[in-house]
Amino acid sequence: MARRKKRRIHLKVRPGAAEVGATVKLKGRVTGGRGGKTKVTVFAGGTPLVTLKTKRSGAFKTSAVVPSDRTFKACAGKTCDKAKVKTPPDTINYAWTWQGYSFSTQVTGMSVVDVTTDTLNQKPGEAKITFGVTGDQLVTNTTPGRNASPDWTSLRAVYPASSTLCQATGTGADRTTAALDVELGTSQPGSPSPSTAPTPYCYFGDYLSGARGTGIETLGPGQTGYNAMEYTDGYGNAYSISFIVPESSLATVVADLTHPSFWILSRGLGGPVNDGAAGVCRAFTPVVATSKGGSTVCAQGVQ
Repeated sequence: MARRKKRRIHLKVRPGAAEVGATVKLKGRVTGGRGGKTKVTVFAGGTPLVTLKTKRSGAFKTSAVVPSDRTFKACAGKTCDKAKVKTPPDTINYAWTWQGYSFSTQVTGMSVVDVTTDTLNQKPGEAKITFGVTGDQLVTNTTPGRNASPDWTSLRAVYPASSTLCQATGTGADRTTAALDVELGTSQPGSPSPSTAPTPYCYFGDYLSGARGTGIETLGPGQTGYNAMEYTDGYGNAYSISFIVPESSLATVVADLTHPSFWILSRGLGGPVNDGAAGVCRAFTPVVATSKGGSTVCAQGVQ
């Protein structure tokens, strides 16, 4: 007499990365056991969501909202399988016009990199931190029937003003960090003056501290170019940012530094970019877009 195969259950989620609260599709299959239709219970975040029967092939499918712990479980009797939904990669998306040309961009892979510390060469009680920022930027020329070269953009990390990083660096003569004051309004001629409102965040305020996009030259209509965004000076030379903190705060500041609240994308240097876009969020350099964590800070016309 042939031995019955051990029952197994397999669960998959599509898409595999989604925000909490998004609807995803669940599908799976039960194999082994007695065969035929099998009762399956699907759990979302540990709570029973739905009970259904598989097809004779053992396949089943349903849809569900991503729970706060991002975990789904499907059980056939005491046999279960879990699937966890990943957090989608953080991105910045932005479209603009410049001198009559139009472009769109997407920035991913934003990260604080090359963090080093030095106490040996600093005053007693002080420590020096050096770091860089990187990101991957795709820029598309959306100008119909025209070759075009985009103006440059830059990338900055933003931190809670209450963090040890912001508190330890302050806004002193070294200008290491600055409060993130934003203007929420419009740059169109004849419109009311935008109001400046402080936000509970800070960023590195040195005008050179943006990870600038470089390397994109002329693009044909519909063509996309790649930027390896990094800290550069006005001549395109790569460099790092350094700042001094109390040695007693060193470990906490480093931890803060590598976990920004969100990222901001800027265009130009100095004054506002007069491209007629309503609701532009600006800081020391014009903040034209943010990653998802900043959408509530720069809520008007950013994302």
